[in-house]
Amino acid sequence: MFFASSSFGSFFKSSSKKKGYAAPPVAVGLSCCPATLKNSSSSRPKEEESPLLKLVSLQNADGSWPHGPVLAAILDLSEADVVSDIWATVLAVLWLHLKAAEQKDEWELLEGKAVHWLQMNAGDQLAKYVNDGNDVLGSRVSPQVFGL
Repeated sequence: MFFASSSFGSFFKSSSKKKGYAAPPVAVGLSCCPATLKNSSSSRPKEEESPLLKLVSLQNADGSWPHGPVLAAILDLSEADVVSDIWATVLAVLWLHLKAAEQKDEWELLEGKAVHWLQMNAGDQLAKYVNDGNDVLGSRVSPQVFGL
């Protein structure tokens, strides 16, 4: 590596005589611009993002999951099957228990936030949503998970 000053010794000696601090030596010959760096990952096949990571990344800050085509695809349902955020959130929590139970330590805080959101927004219908969601996904998650 070649430095712009002729040597470290002369750089530090000359900078110590000045008041204040001098800039550190600049490396010459190294590219720091992204356009000139080779993308090492382009030669490797891209790994598919896990369904759990996809699901977790969709959760809203308030704890709900938005209904839409991305969530429907993760849940392996049609978009027409996921028609509201309440329904989407119930299905997402049920899916976590059904498909990612062994990774519960990674999502249980997200679940708590979702359950709280559901309790505040689903009202008396939450038990029906949970029962219907279990039927749709073929799961048997206890309503107790939802505080029922």
